[in-house]
Amino acid sequence: MGLISASLVTMLLVWIAYFVIKKLKSILKQISEVQGPPTWPLIGNLHQFHFKPDEFFEQAQGLAYMLQARGERICRVW
Repeated sequence: MGLISASLVTMLLVWIAYFVIKKLKSILKQISEVQGPPTWPLIGNLHQFHFKPDEFFEQAQGLAYMLQARGERICRVW
């Protein structure tokens, strides 16, 4: 009886993991189509940002001007 229960629990966990991974792949595919600066795994664009408020605002404003010059209205930053 214990072997059957363990098998059912394992199958349920694999089934849940499959659908979670499938959904994440779909979301990442949609996000990757949006323009934006290159990112690193896990930290995204964190390595590119300034942390002083004035410098951060200037950097964000510069990114907005760059996108406006290209005619783009949306940008991916994470």
